[in-house]
Amino acid sequence: MTLQTRLKNIFSRQNIFLIAVAIFGFAILPYIYKKSPVKIEVTQDKSLPHHIWITLPYLQKPYVEFPVYFDNPYFKKGKDYLVKILVCDEGHYLKVDENKNYYCDGEFLGKAVDTDSKGNSIENFKWDGPIPEGKAFVMGTHRKSYDSRYFGFIDKSKIIKYLYPLK
Repeated sequence: MTLQTRLKNIFSRQNIFLIAVAIFGFAILPYIYKKSPVKIEVTQDKSLPHHIWITLPYLQKPYVEFPVYFDNPYFKKGKDYLVKILVCDEGHYLKVDENKNYYCDGEFLGKAVDTDSKGNSIENFKWDGPIPEGKAFVMGTHRKSYDSRYFGFIDKSKIIKYLYPLK
């Protein structure tokens, strides 16, 4: 087969059409991904055992992502995002006892520690009563996770995604 015949076969109308469709598909893929409410994301947060997620922004499930919108010594307000587990929702009864144990409707959630991962003293959030409307209590699974045990309730209106772990 000559070079001219090979080039004719490669650049046949059918192949050119398939190449054009492929280029067009790859060109609009980022746009479609950006507009899609379902995404695959990777996080590096060490306070949870999962790092690969599928995001579904409007379905309520336990893992939530929200921007850091409060002052704190660990994350940049307005720039960083946290992924935590929604462990106690509005209307449920949250109790913190004198030993810094947290309970939601009587079920043990975890305990606050006295120092952060760098050995600095850290105050815990105290509450005994129903969680107010529009608020939620969130936690990580790591013993020293910076979560609602220290910064208190989050505004549910600040939740931007509901996540499902893939791995």
